[in-house]
Amino acid sequence: MAWDKIAKLSNALEEIRNKCQKSRYQLNVNVGLIFLGCTFDLLNVASMISLIDDLAKTYNISYTTASWSLTSYAVTFAGFIACMGRLGDIIGNSVLFTISCSCFAVLSLLCAVMPNFPAFAVFRAIQGICAAGLVPCAYALIPILAPKEKVQKYFSIVSCGFSSTIGLGLIIGGAFATTKIGYRGIFYLTFAVMTLISIIAFFFTYGVEKLNKKPQKDQASTSVKSLDFIGSLIFVAGSILIVVGLTEGGESWNRPVTYVTLVIGIILFFGFFVWNCTYTKIVRGFKYCGIDTSKYFEKVQLLIPIDVLFMKNFIPIVLAFALNNACLFSCLYIIDQYSQYAERNSPLLAGVKLVPLIICMVIGNALCAFESTKLRPRVGVAIGFFLALAGSIILIQLHLVKEDLFWKIFFSAQALVGFGVAIFYPYALQIAVGGAPDESRGIASGVAQTFGQLGIEITFSVMASVLGNINEMKGKSNAIQKFRTGFQNCSYFTVAVGALGFLVTAICIRDIPPLNDDMSDLESSVHRTKVEFDREKDVLEQVGSSLFT
Repeated sequence: MAWDKIAKLSNALEEIRNKCQKSRYQLNVNVGLIFLGCTFDLLNVASMISLIDDLAKTYNISYTTASWSLTSYAVTFAGFIACMGRLGDIIGNSVLFTISCSCFAVLSLLCAVMPNFPAFAVFRAIQGICAAGLVPCAYALIPILAPKEKVQKYFSIVSCGFSSTIGLGLIIGGAFATTKIGYRGIFYLTFAVMTLISIIAFFFTYGVEKLNKKPQKDQASTSVKSLDFIGSLIFVAGSILIVVGLTEGGESWNRPVTYVTLVIGIILFFGFFVWNCTYTKIVRGFKYCGIDTSKYFEKVQLLIPIDVLFMKNFIPIVLAFALNNACLFSCLYIIDQYSQYAERNSPLLAGVKLVPLIICMVIGNALCAFESTKLRPRVGVAIGFFLALAGSIILIQLHLVKEDLFWKIFFSAQALVGFGVAIFYPYALQIAVGGAPDESRGIASGVAQTFGQLGIEITFSVMASVLGNINEMKGKSNAIQKFRTGFQNCSYFTVAVGALGFLVTAICIRDIPPLNDDMSDLESSVHRTKVEFDREKDVLEQVGSSLFT
């Protein structure tokens, strides 16, 4: 009896889902869910920048330890995002997106109620894994659901969430820091919104790829068992050790926990690419040693497939994603934390000072959405980095100005960086994700976001390492001068990543074909030409053989 009721309920829910997914509002609702899902992922990251001091006071820990509220999330996000992108390609991006939203909501609630910082950091890290499932699947769904001619527009719309959320997160985090609820407020808010998103996604998003006329080849031919667990483990371990080494450098660079973990992390990180690129030879070596490779190794789907890794522009564009996020978040971090510690502003006021960045990023994304045809993608990403570099150069004048710093330095620096990043992002997504084959868009999105998150986690680690334990300096007579010197040194990192990003995008990125049906026509034409050529070759060979006989 109970099973009959469950079956009836399941059928009723399936019927409602079918009606929702076949409605004319389906595309707009799903883009809205993708927008909100990615927005609250970034809201969590940005708000925690304003709430580091609140965390340190609440748990009575050092500034460097409290910074793990950022790095624990970023490191698992970066470590698992490529694996989750591959998993999304296998089980369905819509399925993983819905599940990830639900888990993200539950873990937000758990982070809010944890009684001690170690437990908080653990659940924050697990929350990063859920975000790793949410973000790449969200971006991979856009080219699948949207008409090809509107892909760029929808990428720009989602990027607007990226733009507005970063500054908004700092303001919301600053506002919660001034209340009794403190850092817990952002997690209660995230729990409520992500729960609502999960419920709507269950009806509008779950399994929505079935509406797409093009079958997802990869899903049919692979299974979860074929995931590259060894490669994923090497990548995650390397990422975590690099972040631990850089973060612990904020306490001291003379301790083994700093330099040993950093060196091992770098070795593992590069070892992952060796594993990924020479996998076939490694399996051949296992075979030669008498190891049975037929049950697992020969069926493995690499974390970054070779055809995706060496796809046109892919290596430089994923590197550009890392440098772009590093430039943006280092600029944000410097302005927000300098305002709190050197100028002694409240977290709320420090967040409000970043409003120009929000406005410029929204304007930049709006221009890309409605004027996207006027710039080629390679030109768009290069211009974006040029503007970000210009803003970074202004920021390094920090030590020369002592009064009206906001109007003389911060305003113009964040305006240029924000506008540049906003222009870069949708064009970079078009190159990385829009240019990938349909069956590999999830993994392409995952790898691009992986490197973006690597840029963020390394930025937070470098900032914490350069600044050291800020809380210990607060009461000293020369604290303000030390703060100014520390943030000045941080600004050099911003310029370095901005300059390198501009060089990569200006020199290494090449034009990609437009996302329209003309390409399929061209490919079929080439295929027909090749077939005809092969036929002519066969005829000539037959004629030649008959002459000789």
